[in-house]
Amino acid sequence: MNFKVSNDFKKFFNNNKLSQVDLDQGLLQTAQVCLYRELEQKKLFQFKPQLFYGDEWFTPDGTIWIAVPFYLGSVICKKIEKELIGEVEGGSFSQMMKLIRHEAGHCFEHAYRLSKTKEWKSFFGNPSDHYDPEFFYPDPTNLSYVSYLPDFYSQSHPEEDFAETFAFWLDPKKNTKIKNFALKKKFDYLDEISKKLSKVEPFPKYKKKAYEVSTLKYSIKKHYQMRFNENPCEFFFFYDDLLFEFFESKPGISGAEWIKERSVHLVSRVQKNTSVHPYFIKKFLKKCMKRCEFLKLSVSSSCEEIEKKLIYELSILFLHYRIRGRMMNPVKGTFV
Repeated sequence: MNFKVSNDFKKFFNNNKLSQVDLDQGLLQTAQVCLYRELEQKKLFQFKPQLFYGDEWFTPDGTIWIAVPFYLGSVICKKIEKELIGEVEGGSFSQMMKLIRHEAGHCFEHAYRLSKTKEWKSFFGNPSDHYDPEFFYPDPTNLSYVSYLPDFYSQSHPEEDFAETFAFWLDPKKNTKIKNFALKKKFDYLDEISKKLSKVEPFPKYKKKAYEVSTLKYSIKKHYQMRFNENPCEFFFFYDDLLFEFFESKPGISGAEWIKERSVHLVSRVQKNTSVHPYFIKKFLKKCMKRCEFLKLSVSSSCEEIEKKLIYELSILFLHYRIRGRMMNPVKGTFV
C-alpha cells in the first residue's frame, strides 16, 4: 500500500518503529490525575485504572489498563494520523478525557466482574450478544441510551452501553438528573454500586499490558497497513477513486455542498436499492463530504447525470458490503 504522506514525514513514517517513537509521558500522567480526581469525587477510592501508550484505544480484557493511541503522544504522529485518517480521535485534551472515561467504564466492569451479575444484565443486557461496532442499527430517538461518544455508540452492544453510561455519569460537566425512566435507573445503579464498591479492591491484578507501544517492533508504516487491511473506510484516501469519478479539482460548485444538498435523496435511494440502514449510508457520505473539502473538489457537468451515476455506484458498494462484509472499490471493482 502506497500511503500518501507529506515529504516532511515520509522518512519518519517509513523507517521508525513504534517502539522508537519519543512519546510525551507527561500527557498520560496529567490525564491519569484528572481521572483519579473524578473517580474520587464519585467515592471510588480503590478503583485506579492505569494508562499506557498502545496502538489504539482499548482496554485489554480482564484488566484495568487503558491503552491510549501512541499518536496522541507525538506531534509528528498526530500530523500523520490527521493526513491519513482525516481526524485525530482524542486529539484535544477534552476529547481524550471523554475516551478515557469510556475506557474506564470497561475497566470498572472488569474490576468487579459486574456483567456477570443479574442486576447488571437487567439494565444493560446480555454481554454475550454479537458485537460489530461497524455494523449495528442505532435508533436516534431512543432516549434510554446516553449520547456521549459520537454515532450513538452506546447502542452498539451492552458492554458499550455500560461504558458510555459510566463515562457520562463520571464526567463532572454532565447532568445525570434525567427524566427518561430507563436511563435514570442506569444512573441510580451506578450511584448504588459505587457506594458498595467504594473501598473494595479490584479483582484483576495489573496483568501484562497488551500491545504496549514500547514492545511493538514494527514500523509506523506497517501499523497503518494493518489498520487499512482491517478497516479501509477509515482512511481518507479510500474515497478518492470514487470521488474523482464525479468531481474535479477546478472552480465550480463545491462537491461537499453538492452532496450535502442531495444527501436525503441519495440516502433514500441507496437504502431502497440495498436495504442497508440509512445510518451507514449517511456516515459514508459525511466522509465523502469531508474529503471533497480537503481536496477542494467541485461539480462542473450535469448534476442530474452525476446524481444518477453516484446512486448506482453507491448501491453497488453497499450491496457488496451487505453480502461480503467488506467494502469494494466501485471504480476498480476490487475488494479491500
